Amino acid sequence: MRILNYNTMLLTFAGNYAHEKRARLIGDADFMQGNDVIVLEEVFRNQEPAANILLNTLKSHGYIYQTPIVGANNKTGWDSSVDNASRVENGGVVIVSKHPIEYQAEHIYNAQPCGSDKHSEKGFAYVRINVNGTRLHVIGTHTQSDDTGCPKAGDNSAPSIRQKQFREIDQFISVQNIPKGETIVISGDMNVDRHSAEYSSMLSTLHAERPDHNLGWPYSFDTQNNTIAKERYGQHVQVYAGNDPSQDLDHILLRQGHARPLTWNNKTLTKQYDWDMVGNTGQWYGYSDYSDHYPVVAGDVTEPTGTYELAVEKATLKRYEHNDNSAVVYGDITITGASESGRDRQILWYKNYSESASPAMKVGADFPLSPHRTVRSDHGFAVHVDVLDYHSSPFVRNETVAYGTAWWHNGDPEGRHTAILVGAYRGVIEVTYNVRKL
Repeated sequence: MRILNYNTMLLTFAGNYAHEKRARLIGDADFMQGNDVIVLEEVFRNQEPAANILLNTLKSHGYIYQTPIVGANNKTGWDSSVDNASRVENGGVVIVSKHPIEYQAEHIYNAQPCGSDKHSEKGFAYVRINVNGTRLHVIGTHTQSDDTGCPKAGDNSAPSIRQKQFREIDQFISVQNIPKGETIVISGDMNVDRHSAEYSSMLSTLHAERPDHNLGWPYSFDTQNNTIAKERYGQHVQVYAGNDPSQDLDHILLRQGHARPLTWNNKTLTKQYDWDMVGNTGQWYGYSDYSDHYPVVAGDVTEPTGTYELAVEKATLKRYEHNDNSAVVYGDITITGASESGRDRQILWYKNYSESASPAMKVGADFPLSPHRTVRSDHGFAVHVDVLDYHSSPFVRNETVAYGTAWWHNGDPEGRHTAILVGAYRGVIEVTYNVRKL
């Protein structure tokens, strides 16, 4: 059994992120294939084509059994619905399956959300699925987010509201009288960091088990290497959105006391998915992620073990067909490794906006990198480039020379590699590095 969880970021109020284009890309993505069940969050654009595009694309890949979107259809399509809310936005949660859904129910949380979540009918979907004659029970949810509009403490703080929502899930499961011999899965963007004390509290309230192992990248919400999360919440060199920490927020958990597979691991999946779009002002935007979260898969998933070292040789401006093939560059180039004890990150090159009035960098030139060019990791590496071309005139845009993240995963070939990151005007920056096992 293999279950995937993915926060799609198909938001109504998230600016122009080419929602319809992303919906197609997400539906056809390799990580969407080969699963038994998929739990999706933030499928908010139910009044526009994006949600239908995504769900129809998934249907074409065999996920023919699909719930409605939680909170979207005035209880239509559910076998049971607890929905006493009336808010601007639906709950955004959908469950799709390759196996028949025998029963489906929605529950909108009674715990009043805070901050921007107060506009959404947040809740959970419950399905009973017939997997080749065996019943599988799945809860899919998206709980209260941390938000500056929420009180920092007290009964109406975000952690307190999440605990109330977890209790509603626990109470719902308890009254279903599900036999002990049947597996119960609780999946979603829980907005609880696995590296925090709140994670243990969440598991206790849900009567859920820790996965046997947490594999892949340690952060499903990564504001340093996820190109959309960095732009929305991190320190993007062109759009400073803040300095939110990277966190592991998306979990696929098993209910205690019920049948369970022999192995139940969670694995956060990362890969370079280059795509681009033209913004409302005609400017090029490119990303190497489809959402501001990474997908998480659970089941008998594995990862080669070992500690590796990545060492960078050089970073080169390979192409930029603008301004006589030159750019007055600013931004950053970084490498990151990670383990359960934290991340190992090095800034190879950095120049801020105010330092960019220097001679133009010609195509073919190497960036003057820091002497500190190595990182170690148990869970792969991220090679991140965020470089722009400065123009002193307020009437000329600062164009993206290259923006994106390339990945090396445990099990990939060791030795010499080249990361290729792209930008506007066919911009290309190449980062050459070596990986060895320690």
